[in-house]
Amino acid sequence: MKKVIVLLISLMLVFSLAACGGGKSSDSGFTGSLLTKDKIIIATSPDYPPFEYLDSDGSLKGFEIEMIAQLVDVINEQNKTNLGIEFKQMDFSTIISAVQAGQVDIGMSAFSYTEERAQMVNFCTSHLTTKQMIITRDDTGIASADDFKAGMKVGAPTGTTAYTIVSEWFPDLEVVNPGDYTVLFQNLLAGNLDLVVADYAVGINYVNEHDNFVMCEEPLLEETLCLINNKEKPVVTETVNKALDAYLASDTYKALCDKYGM
Repeated sequence: MKKVIVLLISLMLVFSLAACGGGKSSDSGFTGSLLTKDKIIIATSPDYPPFEYLDSDGSLKGFEIEMIAQLVDVINEQNKTNLGIEFKQMDFSTIISAVQAGQVDIGMSAFSYTEERAQMVNFCTSHLTTKQMIITRDDTGIASADDFKAGMKVGAPTGTTAYTIVSEWFPDLEVVNPGDYTVLFQNLLAGNLDLVVADYAVGINYVNEHDNFVMCEEPLLEETLCLINNKEKPVVTETVNKALDAYLASDTYKALCDKYGM
């Protein structure tokens, strides 16, 4: 009888441990990889209209802001979850380090793929292809990069691909970073800069707002934009990519691109 009791207890322990193991396996999945179990925390720099910006009442707006809300709906549907979104606003140059440090789940601020960045963070499937363009005033005589002259002042925020390509490709130019893109275009308007380098969708907004701004026809660089996340959490990349596969093929995504002229 004692042997039977011992056997039963042993079996109960085995099943109990198996159940605990199953729980741990679940926790190590997508929701278990997030900072919290009820929301996805996203870092963004809202100074890059139309991708992300603040409206007059301080609310976050923009193409990627709406895109991530729609994408999380797909994630919830595919994974039977009910995750919300929490945005953390920060300077663009600090987002990658925040992702690396595990302070946020996802970085989202028109991040273009580069080999250097890919050494630091995971890149999800690209959600948009864009171009880095030259925006200048109509009195500078700049029609392309061929018109660049030594000592010209170029506006580009630190940490952006615009800053990198100008610094590396045109060492005779002076790269100036007095602030975010709003400040850069104010400086261009005031004559303190000769040109600004920015994504097409960003630059065309400012060109449409100011009669004396022009955009050069030839792009400096074509690039793909992606969400980024921590390298130690590949399940987040996999889950986001699965949702992106469905979302990017949807009419919802196409309508959003039409809305923002993407």
